[in-house]
Amino acid sequence: MTIFSEDLNTLSRLFAANKEPATQVDFNTFLEELKQYGVHNPAIPNELESLWKIASEWHLIADHYNVFGFNIYGPKTVLQTTKNVFGEEEIRQDWASDHGEDSCGGADWLCLAGYTEFDYIFMNFNSQSKLFGATRHMVNNCNDDREFTNAPFVEFVKHIKANIEKYKEDAEESA
Repeated sequence: MTIFSEDLNTLSRLFAANKEPATQVDFNTFLEELKQYGVHNPAIPNELESLWKIASEWHLIADHYNVFGFNIYGPKTVLQTTKNVFGEEEIRQDWASDHGEDSCGGADWLCLAGYTEFDYIFMNFNSQSKLFGATRHMVNNCNDDREFTNAPFVEFVKHIKANIEKYKEDAEESA
């Protein structure tokens, strides 16, 4: 078993409310939607595909409402969640204009995760970009947009695993 496989297995035990695994049809549909949405050279990093093959959505707590705890969205919901975060395409374009094309508002960045109604993690889905698989943290009510993890996507998995393990340990110690 590779270290990455061990990380995925650990994550699946740490998350409380995971959805059914994604299928190849889900991946194909998602990639077609990304093309139509304007993502350049759309692709799914192998590590993300592996994560989605275990569970199409990952939720740290049962009563998450897609914003509480920590949530990794699935191929059926990433695009709609991205649209919901910005509300209107014009707002997304304004965000990109204010923060740059390599910000959460850029054409190749989609909302992959969230942990409050204002905190979202976006990932670059452009397979030809040096940022493919990199993530950014957006706080949309504070106009804040910054690097979260570098590419490749495995860096995101490592970061989330380490932080959720610490969160769970801290919660157990305070109980």
